Amino acid sequence: SGKTTLFRLMTKGNDGWKDLDLYQNVSTCPQEPVFLEGLTIREHIEYIEKLTDCHISLDNYVEKLHLNELMDMYPSQLSGGEQKRVAFLLCMAKDVDIYILDEPTSGLDPLMESIFQDEIARLKKQQEAVLLSSHILSEVERLADRVVIIQEGSVVESGTLEELRHLTRSTIHLKVTNEVTPLSSLHFIHDWSQIDQNQATFSIDHLSMDNLLQVLKIGRA
Repeated sequence: SGKTTLFRLMTKGNDGWKDLDLYQNVSTCPQEPVFLEGLTIREHIEYIEKLTDCHISLDNYVEKLHLNELMDMYPSQLSGGEQKRVAFLLCMAKDVDIYILDEPTSGLDPLMESIFQDEIARLKKQQEAVLLSSHILSEVERLADRVVIIQEGSVVESGTLEELRHLTRSTIHLKVTNEVTPLSSLHFIHDWSQIDQNQATFSIDHLSMDNLLQVLKIGRA
């Protein structure tokens, strides 16, 4: 907890934007999108096109994000997921130095989640600076170079994904009656250290523990 407040302070401070240059070099996709009152989705897009130096084809984004049928609707008429898709388009439309995205894929269906992640990966490939908050581990693993874990407003862990592996992996000391060596080739086994023919230590992701148990069960059959 605390990441949304942190992102808000980074972009607006306590009293809104004070530095116009800062605003022009940051694009945000907040967890709860905010829109201009009285404007349709089409008018929001036209406004952004006039206000910023668009570096992408917004028509292509409208198609990709399935917004065609929503263009003449007002944000208040859209579902939460639809509002997120519009907010994401408006965020991506700006050619800036820093992109700040607060849980952009939460509440989306798998197709839209994949599209969002592909676009964030594109920014990363272009060496753009992206600050992304997420509760989805697979998303973090795919997109992040460095990770900061915040709990109750304080940083409790930070580092590269490899440096933080200890948070999702356990170290196992295994002793079996059969030859232990074949287990070393399993893709979910890490940091393998064989003690003797029947014993070894290794690390394994928590989500892969069931896979290991299944392999050991088959080995006993």
